[in-house]
Amino acid sequence: MRLSPYLRSLVAASIDTWYSNHQSDTIAAVAASLPIDTSLASPLSTALRPIIQDALDSSWFTAHIREMLQAFYAQPAIKASFAGHGDEPR
Repeated sequence: MRLSPYLRSLVAASIDTWYSNHQSDTIAAVAASLPIDTSLASPLSTALRPIIQDALDSSWFTAHIREMLQAFYAQPAIKASFAGHGDEPR
C-alpha cells in the first residue's frame, strides 16, 4: 500500500479511537489484551537487554528523558496535582 493522506488519516483516526477507548486502562490490562506468547517473551527480553542498557547508558538518551520529564512536570495542571504534597513529585 502506498502512503497517502487518506491512509494517514485512517491510521490517525484508528489510533485516536483506540486511545479514547483505552485511555483509562492500566498497563497490565493493555498487556493482557495483547496476544503475547509468554514462552517467547523471555528470550526476547534477553536479546533486547544489551540494546536497552546501551540506551540507558547514553548521555543523549538520559538528557532527552530528563528534558521530557521536566516539560511534563512543568505543566500547570501537573504542578497543581502535586499542590500540598511537597515541592517534589513522588
